[in-house]
Amino acid sequence: RGSILLFEWSFETERFTKRSKLRGHSGILLNIDFSSADMSEPSYMRSNCTRFELRHWDLRSFLEVRSAAPLREEVWSSSSCSLSWSATGIHPELYEVVPAVDASPDNKLLVASGPGGEIQLYRFPCLQHSKCSSVKCSNEIASCIRFAAHGQFALASFRNSRTIARFRKVVPVPAELECFLMQQHESKGSSVLLGDPGDVEEVGAELPEDRNVTGLTSKSFNSSGFDDFDPSELQKAARITELKRKGIRPLHVLGVKGRRKGNSAHVTSAGEVFYSSANVGVIQRSKKQLLLNGHEGQVEAAAVSADRKLLATSDDSRTGKVLVWEAASAMVKAELKAEHDGGCSLLAFCPQSKYLVGIGTDLDRSIFIWDLQSKSLAAASPGPPTSILSMTWLADGDVPFLITAGDKHVSCWAVQDNSLSREERVHSVLNRTILQPSTMRQRLSLVPSRSLWKEVTRQMVFSVCLLEPTGQDKFNNWITGLQDGGVCRWERRRGREHGDSCVRRYFRNLHDGPVTQLVKLKQHLASCSWDGKVKLYEPSSFLKDYSVVKEINVNGIMQGVKGYRLGTYVKLIGMDVVVNAELKVIRFLLKTHANEVLDLSADQSSFEVQSKVTVTEGHSSSSILALSTHSCFDVFATGGDDGVIKLWDIGTRQCFCATSVRMVEEGLDGAITSLCWRGSLAGKRQADFSISNIQGDEVAVGMRTGSLLIARFDSELVQLTRVAHVKFDSAISAVKFDPSGTYVAVGLQDGSIRLVLSDGKYPVVGQCDGHTCAAASIDWSEDGEYLATSSQTGELFFWDMRLRSSRPTGGVQQFRHVDIPIKLYSKRWASFTSLLGWPMAGLSHLAGRVTSVDRYVIDRDKALALVAVSDKSGRVSVYPYPYPEDILSSANSYEVLEALHSSPVTAVRFTNSGRYLVSVGGDDLSIMIWQVMDIGEDEDSSKQPQFKSSSHPEDEEDDL
Repeated sequence: RGSILLFEWSFETERFTKRSKLRGHSGILLNIDFSSADMSEPSYMRSNCTRFELRHWDLRSFLEVRSAAPLREEVWSSSSCSLSWSATGIHPELYEVVPAVDASPDNKLLVASGPGGEIQLYRFPCLQHSKCSSVKCSNEIASCIRFAAHGQFALASFRNSRTIARFRKVVPVPAELECFLMQQHESKGSSVLLGDPGDVEEVGAELPEDRNVTGLTSKSFNSSGFDDFDPSELQKAARITELKRKGIRPLHVLGVKGRRKGNSAHVTSAGEVFYSSANVGVIQRSKKQLLLNGHEGQVEAAAVSADRKLLATSDDSRTGKVLVWEAASAMVKAELKAEHDGGCSLLAFCPQSKYLVGIGTDLDRSIFIWDLQSKSLAAASPGPPTSILSMTWLADGDVPFLITAGDKHVSCWAVQDNSLSREERVHSVLNRTILQPSTMRQRLSLVPSRSLWKEVTRQMVFSVCLLEPTGQDKFNNWITGLQDGGVCRWERRRGREHGDSCVRRYFRNLHDGPVTQLVKLKQHLASCSWDGKVKLYEPSSFLKDYSVVKEINVNGIMQGVKGYRLGTYVKLIGMDVVVNAELKVIRFLLKTHANEVLDLSADQSSFEVQSKVTVTEGHSSSSILALSTHSCFDVFATGGDDGVIKLWDIGTRQCFCATSVRMVEEGLDGAITSLCWRGSLAGKRQADFSISNIQGDEVAVGMRTGSLLIARFDSELVQLTRVAHVKFDSAISAVKFDPSGTYVAVGLQDGSIRLVLSDGKYPVVGQCDGHTCAAASIDWSEDGEYLATSSQTGELFFWDMRLRSSRPTGGVQQFRHVDIPIKLYSKRWASFTSLLGWPMAGLSHLAGRVTSVDRYVIDRDKALALVAVSDKSGRVSVYPYPYPEDILSSANSYEVLEALHSSPVTAVRFTNSGRYLVSVGGDDLSIMIWQVMDIGEDEDSSKQPQFKSSSHPEDEEDDL
């Protein structure tokens, strides 16, 4: 107790050896400081303990220094001893315990724990009568407090509550500067920026109103960090902006999440295509879309009635909302709810549209049947023990039966007079019992004949379909599509007290993959599979043997479609077939695993494909991570986990180029994390876009594998070709070309920023070190002289690209960061993609949460008028730019009423014209195009109010 053990490190033996033991303190040791700030061998040491003792030690003789006078000129590597001369201004005599202190790495600031639980910030050294800025964060005194290595943050720990608080250091604006900005605002109404009200800011804490905590005057600029700064220079940067009320509305949704159960793409009675994406349902009307917005989560299931006049959708939110829509008016006809938390994974209408059945997402796989006339729940029951992948209605006279199929099971359910019948397996006999809704129980599997039982029941059943029309002959037959590409025909006899359902035929190898969808037409039966083929059969042939009437190879047909990626192997996971007797065509609506909806039209007699259209498409990955807009045209590029770069034209709302990184660089594979266009601006003007306009333009592609790929667009081949490939040791988190296209800045996962010269060979010529984690955003100034980078933990650094330190080995130059960022107040930036910084001080409710900065994405338009912000909830908001604190009214922010994205948005970007905003939803695999418009525009404003004026939304989830 109270003793200090000294150990010495040996570089030869690479171990510590004990040198001495120092005794003298009567209490428990709290802090130790060594001398020699230049990292040479220390000569002295000081320590303090819990009994308010401060002792100094000579490390050469290992004896205590009785008089501290010879040490008055000594330089200390740290200042954690609160009883030392540099901390006499905190008045330790007022404390019951020894306060915790620490000095910043540059020895300009000192942070201390206050006697009432507050955190105080002083100028270093802290002498008598020193003023401080403080913030209250706890009722107990902090037991330990430390600055981070870069000095931008301070950490405080509290012993009793076992909590750790994190603080961010901000520089206040001098009084002269603040007065000037206020005068500019009052006289001209311009958007100006004021500094933060204190020097220390805690996440979620309320700062004191006293702003005169540093005593800043015109003579104290040097001590405040505003060296050689003249406030009159800000007059050149003052921009008079008449703030117009701007808003956004959803214009177009691209992509459909293709790996969900069942088919979510259908054709309505008017011949329009309906599909679901993110939180909305989409009705495609020519080139325009009508969005069915009313869900709070990802739309997991969709269905169409037999007459194709009704639509049903369900989401995965906790409310378990099921909505029934009228296809013609796109209005909600009924809102249904289940008895469990969560929505439905499958939906299906009965043939007469009297009932709607849904399969719940709960662990019991509950089956819910709603009466659409009374809009109430008619029956509910736990489902089979394994997952359900498909279902259909099998009519048996006046009693409709529901057939469900899935993981190694096929089950039968009956509905009559709002009650349900359960059929139990007794060998090969099905026993029917009429049950009330409250007593409905789990259905057991149907029993096929013993010879086929083992072979059939060991497989996944992907699809089920009624084979023969209702009420014909003495049989009711249905077929199921199996995992091995085969089909089973089931037969159910009638006219007995006990029914008899079993497998009558097992047809193997219809497809080379799972049969994912079966559709019964008037004269034919259609099937699709993972092998990318659609086959048509004679339904009667399945009574004995099957005969293929026509085979349509979708893989071969889609290779000629504009923008379709070469070498793509289509897996069909859903299909809807409509026969148009007037036009004598058969329409196939196909959903693929690549999140696409394809529309094929074939002749009714010859079944030859006459037209092929891609209704919507996206990325065949688990997430879309990268987005970049062109510098001249309303064109953007996207990339994701699938390693595919897609180029989109907003005018046509279609993809005109899709290239895999494997095609650009042989052997290269991995997720695309960032993209950036390098447009050839020479001779280009904003005009109607054509593919030849971007001939030769380059795209920088950052990948999770650490590869930087530079690709050039070839308008003749309509694909991207290789220019250069640079390999880094860490994953790439951000890339950005400078305005002139001379350099490309690459942010790595290890926190470093690399500068690559775009001279054709793309060598690494510079490096910026300072971030503690991956870079989240990179922005260049308009003149290319400065670089602004922010990290995922809330660090914002400015780099002077003109100032270079000594050149290390390999020819890579080190760039230094700007120590006084206020000098860059008048600097104009080519882009602004960071939530941190002076222009966004009004979003302090977001920027203050430094642990959540990576949850927000931001972009500013080129007109310097708007900034778009999106968060993890999927909302996209628009704010005026700049948005300083306490200047603009909260009424100038406009937010979308509902979150249309069902997952955190990974990127938002304004187009070159500023008329459109593009957002990508990450895990929901949706790409949304928003139209930027003035509030008050009459276009569709009465039908789709998509924004509102509100105050800042608070994040519901607290930070750790």
